[in-house]
Amino acid sequence: MADTKSSRGLAATGIGTVDCARHEFKLPNGVGDLQKGERYLNMDYLVFSALVRFTVTVLNISYDIACQWSKKLWSRMEHMPTRLHIPHNDMLIQYFMLKFHIAAHIAACQLAFSWNFTKWVGRTDGEAPERGWANANRVASSTKEMGPGTRRDTLDDHFGNWNWKKTTTLGRTLKHKMEEAVKWEQEHRIALYDLEGTVQPALLDEWRLEIKIWEEDNTQPNPFEGKVAPITQAVVRSQLAALEAQELQAGINHSLDVDVSPSILISGGIELEDMQQQLKHNISDLSLHPTDKQKEAIIHRTNALQRRIDSWTRYQQLYMPIVSMLRSSSLSASVPQVLLKPQDFPLYLLSALNYLDSPVNCDLHLMEYKWQLRWAQAHDALNKLRSHLHLRSHMYKFKDKNLRGQAASTHAQNLIAHVEAKKDAAVEKYKRARRALESLSYVRPMGDFAGDHTQGTGTISWIWLVKDGDTSPSENERVQDCVRIEWCKARTHAARWSEEVELLVEEMRRVLTFLEWQSCWWCQCATRHSSEKTTEQEGLQAYAYRQAALHSTMRKSFQALWSFVAQLNPIPAVPVPA
Repeated sequence: MADTKSSRGLAATGIGTVDCARHEFKLPNGVGDLQKGERYLNMDYLVFSALVRFTVTVLNISYDIACQWSKKLWSRMEHMPTRLHIPHNDMLIQYFMLKFHIAAHIAACQLAFSWNFTKWVGRTDGEAPERGWANANRVASSTKEMGPGTRRDTLDDHFGNWNWKKTTTLGRTLKHKMEEAVKWEQEHRIALYDLEGTVQPALLDEWRLEIKIWEEDNTQPNPFEGKVAPITQAVVRSQLAALEAQELQAGINHSLDVDVSPSILISGGIELEDMQQQLKHNISDLSLHPTDKQKEAIIHRTNALQRRIDSWTRYQQLYMPIVSMLRSSSLSASVPQVLLKPQDFPLYLLSALNYLDSPVNCDLHLMEYKWQLRWAQAHDALNKLRSHLHLRSHMYKFKDKNLRGQAASTHAQNLIAHVEAKKDAAVEKYKRARRALESLSYVRPMGDFAGDHTQGTGTISWIWLVKDGDTSPSENERVQDCVRIEWCKARTHAARWSEEVELLVEEMRRVLTFLEWQSCWWCQCATRHSSEKTTEQEGLQAYAYRQAALHSTMRKSFQALWSFVAQLNPIPAVPVPA
């Protein structure tokens, strides 16, 4: 119901729920109507209504927009009725984003609201509310035509049945989770040990202190963030400009023109190459019958590109005189320069000269500037590619899970196609940068991460386990920073799986203890109520004893399934309530 185009005349456009993030139970007072989408007002009321019953010291809240929703949450609570106020100052409250949804957020949110980087949460993923919709969506077509009372009773019965099914399957669910947790805890512990064998003890002590300080106080510097500034084209251009300024102060001038320095020439050539590729892409996207406005836009972009190429080539001839001869000979042999389109004009950048039959020697300063700018271009392209891949994956999964109907599917496909085009452009940009780097110097392939593992199940790549590598404080700062971040992630993954084992043991113990208590409670209910009618009294007792036997049998079944967990034996006896 979230995609309803108009809410006019509707008492509710959908429902919101508050769930247990570990076991997916619907909480009491945790289901309510949404009058017009998922507004803060509705969700705040549901959250406070569900939490007011709890007396806890630690509260972990997972929401797909927790990064925004958590802001001013407690100031909004002050405007709620007093009965909904919770003592948040006496609690440790942490906010998280669902692991499936967090990939669509920016890097800062992925670091600050990740389940993977926080202590004592185990392998909780926070996706419990989303999993429940697959079961609840089936009743939407029936309840949307009901009156308010019948609709709420139907939903209450449905979610009560959902909770009961979750209760009866806890045996198999927790057994499977424990088997997975034990397996991955061992693998990550071994992987962490192997990684630490390649790092000097002094660095490990320093890193352990950093991550310990951050875990105790999240306002401290985040160890999962890089300390070295990322490589971007803008940063490299700024560094080259600063280097040229220092050389000018020292009386060294490599520029052959007062307006265009070597770094500006190389940067301009790379930008022209990108503009050529973009123009080709725009022309190929035109339909068979483009409008006059579309034709006009392409002509203007073509003219602008031609003017920039004409201006740039005049400066290129100053720094690379050989290009004039190469360009004239190639154009005379193929197409006259007058008929050559600007998107096909050969720029003869430094990396392209090395691919000629007779390689041309170029100025070393130009080669150095070219290398640094191409290196930054490759990093820029990879960052954009990573972002587009994350977004595309999220959109595909969201479409398959939530969207139905031709209109919604068509709209989603158009958005996905737009992201796909950006992804393809980033791929082509990286390929150009990679080819240029290969022509300028030898680039050793390092290999890719393989396998369909998630962040918590994937193990460490071989590249971090090379024992011959230099990880001393004097090594390259950027490489050491990468190793530090990889160690922080490896340590965190091992810790989360170890915590998951501890949490599952405690959850199993509590489930068995609760079932035993509830069986005794039902036995007491058999004699707690009396009725004048003998048949009615017998019926009450029969029902109570049946429930007691049911919970007792369930407990024995769970205990048999979890017999491989040594920490559960023996289970302490539970006192019978008075």
